[in-house]
Amino acid sequence: LEEAGKREEAVAELDKRADKIVDKQGMHEQRARLHAQLGNKDKATAVYRELLAGMPDNYRYHEALHAIMGISAGGAAVSTAQLAEVKTLYAELQASNPKSDTCKRFPLAFLQGAEFAAAIREYVVKPLRKGVPSLFRDLKSLYADAAKAAEMGVAFAEIEMSLAASGKFPGAADAEAKPAEVRVYALTLLAYHKDKVGDTEGALSTIDAAIAIEQVVECYLAKAAFLKHAGDLSSAASVADEARRLDLADRYLNSICTKRMLQAGAHDEAEKTVALFTRDGDQASNLYDMQCAWFENEAGRCHQRGNRRGRALKYFTAVRKHYADMEEDQFDFHQYCLRKMTLRSYVHLLRAEDALYSRKPFREGAKGAVEVYVDMHDHPPAAEAAAEEELLAKMTTEERKKYRKKQRQAAERKTAEDAAAKEVAEAAAKELAEAALKEGAKKKPPKADKKEDPDPIGD
Repeated sequence: LEEAGKREEAVAELDKRADKIVDKQGMHEQRARLHAQLGNKDKATAVYRELLAGMPDNYRYHEALHAIMGISAGGAAVSTAQLAEVKTLYAELQASNPKSDTCKRFPLAFLQGAEFAAAIREYVVKPLRKGVPSLFRDLKSLYADAAKAAEMGVAFAEIEMSLAASGKFPGAADAEAKPAEVRVYALTLLAYHKDKVGDTEGALSTIDAAIAIEQVVECYLAKAAFLKHAGDLSSAASVADEARRLDLADRYLNSICTKRMLQAGAHDEAEKTVALFTRDGDQASNLYDMQCAWFENEAGRCHQRGNRRGRALKYFTAVRKHYADMEEDQFDFHQYCLRKMTLRSYVHLLRAEDALYSRKPFREGAKGAVEVYVDMHDHPPAAEAAAEEELLAKMTTEERKKYRKKQRQAAERKTAEDAAAKEVAEAAAKELAEAALKEGAKKKPPKADKKEDPDPIGD
C-alpha cells in the first residue's frame, strides 16, 4: 500500500493488524514514516521519540526528526525557532540517554559561537580518553563551516597544551590516569585538523611528536595519509609498511599498506604484501574470487600510470565482471523472496538492483577501462613499435646491441622472478596441506589440477 501511494490505508492496516505483526520495530518505523509523508508531524515525532528511547544512537531516526522539523542535512540555514526546538529536543534526549554519544554529536551541527566552543570541548574528552581512532572522521563534516573549523583548531590546541603542561583537560580538577597516552591521541586529532586546513607541514611535525611519545598504529596511519596529501607517495608507502609491521596479523593494516604501495607505483611489493592474507599465497585468483574491487581498481590505476595497459585492463575488466556476476546472482532471489513472502526485503532488493551500477567501485573500474581504451586508440601498440624501430635506427650498432641486451636481461629477470614466485606459492600450498592433514583440519589441500589463468597479467 505504501509503494502504491495509499498511505492512509497503509496506516489503517498497520493499526488493524498491530497485534499480529511480529516485527514491532519495523512496524513502528513504517508508521512513523507514513505519518511523516502524510504531514502528521506530531504523530510522526511521537513515534520516532519512542523509537529513540530504545535506540538513541540510530542516525536514521535523528535524521528523520530533523526532516520533520524542516532542518536540512548538516544543519545549514537553521532559523532561531528551529534552533530553539533542536536545543530542547537534544536537552531532553541527553537527559534520558546520558551515555549516548550520538545525542551529543548532532547538536554540534546546529550550535554556533560560544555554545559550539563549549560543546566541542566537552564532546572530544571521552573519545580522547578511550583512544577512539574514528574521532576526526566523526567531526569531519563540521569543517564545512569555516568558523567552526577555526574554533576546533583553537580547542584542540588548548587541550593538547593542557595535557602536556598538567596532564589534565582544561578546566578538569583531576589529572588523567594515563596522561601520555591521552596526549598522543590529542596530538593525533590536532594533526588531522592541521592537515584538513591545509597545514601539511604542521600536521607532519605534530604527528611526529605523537610518535615520539608512543608508537601507536593510528599515528603511523595518519602520517602515511599526510605524506600522501603532500605528494610524497613513496614515503607514505614506507610509513604504512611500518604500521603494518606493528601488527602483522591485522588485515586492515595490510590492506592500507598495499593501497599506499600501489599509489606509489610499487606494484610488485604490493602484490607480495596483499598475498600474505590470501589462501595459499595465490593472490591473483583469491582476490578475484573474493571480488576485491578496491585492490583491483588501485592496481589498475597503478599499471595505467606505468603505461602497462594490458595489466591495467585485466584489473578494470575484473571489476566490471564482478558487478555483472552480482546482477546475474540476484535472479535467484526473485522467486525466493516471493515464495518466502519476505516482500519488504524484495523491495529493498529491487532498489539495490536499480542502483547497482551507480556504486563507486564500478564507476571507478569502468572509468579506468574507458581511459585505457581511449589511450590505446590514440597511441596504438603498432605506433609504439614503429617509434621503437625509429629509435633503434638512430642508434649505432654498438648501442643497438646494448639496448637489445638490456631487453633480454629484463625478460630473463622477469621469467626468473615469476618462476621463483611460483615455487614459493607451491611450497606454501604443500606446507599448508601437510599441516591440515597433521592437525586433522577440515580444510582440503589445494587441487593440483586447478585451472590456471592463461593470461594472468593481461599481456
